[in-house]
Amino acid sequence: MCGAEKDRFKFLGYRLNRAQGLRPAKKEGVKTKIFRCRRCGIVFPDPMPVPVNLDFHYNISPADYWDNDYLNDNEAASVFVNHIKDVLEYRPGLKALDVGSGFGQYLRAMLNSGFDAYGIEPSTRFCQYACENGIPKDRIFQVAVEDAVLENNSFDFIFLGAILEHVINPSETLKKCVSWLKQDGLIYVQVPSSSWLTASIMNTYYRIIGTRFIANLSPMHPPYHLFEFSLASFRANGIINNYAVKHFEYAVCQTYFPKFLDGLIKPLMRFTNTGMEIYVWLKKGEK
Repeated sequence: MCGAEKDRFKFLGYRLNRAQGLRPAKKEGVKTKIFRCRRCGIVFPDPMPVPVNLDFHYNISPADYWDNDYLNDNEAASVFVNHIKDVLEYRPGLKALDVGSGFGQYLRAMLNSGFDAYGIEPSTRFCQYACENGIPKDRIFQVAVEDAVLENNSFDFIFLGAILEHVINPSETLKKCVSWLKQDGLIYVQVPSSSWLTASIMNTYYRIIGTRFIANLSPMHPPYHLFEFSLASFRANGIINNYAVKHFEYAVCQTYFPKFLDGLIKPLMRFTNTGMEIYVWLKKGEK
């Protein structure tokens, strides 16, 4: 994200290709090394585990990838669209792109709200589900963002929700998305945070029991997260890819600790900006 050389990478520990639990050293599996960039804070595996093709990860039914509550949660998509309409000072016909549109929940909400909206999605089965549930076939393109060819300077808004952590080169993905944006267009990004308190607590626990395993990422098992990001990651990358961070917020989301601890941990995450995810608004520059 920032172009740092390898001597700026700090080794954090190992990650298994499965859930690790409390005693990862006693579990069988393949492990990979995890690093953090000292310059921009991004967390990543090295070597990078690359699937033979994307279907290896995503050629599954949406019902197997998402739970029923999420598949049927249209209210969250409506709240999201109302929020972006406020930010964009909405006017009819604004052109929007949902990158990695999945089963079409947010794309459908944007279309229903008057956006001239399109989606790109690499999974055959996700695209099929989206079209079976109200997305016109000419509004969703089955293609990976890395292979997508779209007109430059054509979109007012691009949504990257839970996408950058899955791609092999997030900087190149951002570069491509910026090229698709109109002048002063906005990108909204939702990604895992590299300062998540839950991971920090588990990493401390792993050190106490004398293991080099860590809780960051899941590069070789669902949900296949290859990266965690910091605010500095985007600020540094914006210099490279011609955008500026206009707004950011940290989202607590889940703690994955027993529920009785949430009353303590969630306020602490909010106060210290150590929630599970970071959301950033990026504005295209003038180059």
